Parts: sequence; structure tokens; C-alpha cells
Amino acid sequence: MNSNSAASHNSPIAFVNFYKRENTQLHNSCSQSSFWVGSLSQKEIENILQSYRVIAVVGLSKDQDKPSYRVSEYMQMHGYRIVPVNPTVDDVLGEKSYKSLLDIPLEIQQTIEIVDIFRRPTEVASAVEQAIKLKLANGKPYVVWMQAGIVNLEAAEAARKSGLSVVMDRCIMVEHRHVF
Repeated sequence: MNSNSAASHNSPIAFVNFYKRENTQLHNSCSQSSFWVGSLSQKEIENILQSYRVIAVVGLSKDQDKPSYRVSEYMQMHGYRIVPVNPTVDDVLGEKSYKSLLDIPLEIQQTIEIVDIFRRPTEVASAVEQAIKLKLANGKPYVVWMQAGIVNLEAAEAARKSGLSVVMDRCIMVEHRHVF
């Protein structure tokens, strides 16, 4: 493993720097701007991170070198409940993983406040559609969060029109470190 790998970084700050460096190419390749009509202010993002504590993570990998694992582990270490969503994983970070948001048991669905998406932009719409269904059925989640490098304006607009707040092209861990 080379010295630039995520596993070689023992601190969250070192990982954030690694994460930014590794995602620069993906981020720069996005032709869409992360500032769109429905963008949230920094204060609104702070309120989300201070108010909501249950995060369903779509695309959470069991691979400790993947950003989805490291970011979720960080959030879990800071008191957030993580609900993994990945059809290829049975459990991760000590939590049972579910095949989709709709496969999560109702009693857990009703607690989900943020849906954090670690999927390619072309795969975001499906997760957002499921988040919208949960919102209609349970009044939650409140937020769809697309990680750094993930931009899907159509899915974001659909979520916003359904009453969900949308954070797009931002890392929840980086934003958390900024707030706290």
C-alpha cells in the first residue's frame, strides 16, 4: 500500500486531505456547478448536522479503504446512527445492511433523517425515488445528501419538490468537521 492510501492515514484530518485529493479528478470532471437554485446555505447545513442524528448511507462499502466506509465510521464515532444500505453487504460498522431503503424495517425507516448517497451520479435517481417514498410514508427523511463529486440536478430537484432538503457535491464528514 503506498503512502498516499487512505489506510496510511491515522487521523480524520489526514483522511479528509486524502479524500479531497483522491476526489479532485472526479469533482473537476463534473460539468455541473454544485451551486444550484435549491442549494442550502452553510447555516442550513450546520442546522442539519446539529439536529439530525440518523443517517441511512446508500452505497456503504465494507472496504475500509473506501470513502463511504471512512466517512460513515467518522460520523458513527461522532454519535450518529448509521443505517447501511448496500445489496452486496450483510453488515458493516456493526450494523445490519439492507438491500435498499425500502427494505429497511418500518420501525427503522421511521427514524431515518438523512439519506447520504455514495453512488455514481447516474445511480442517484433510484435512491432519491426511494427516499421520496419514505418521506411520503413516514414524514422522514428530511434530507438527501449527495457526497462530494456526486451531482444529479434532476434527482435533486425531484427531492426538493417532494419536501426534502438537498445537499449536493459536499462531503458530510468535511462539513461536520467544519461545524464542530
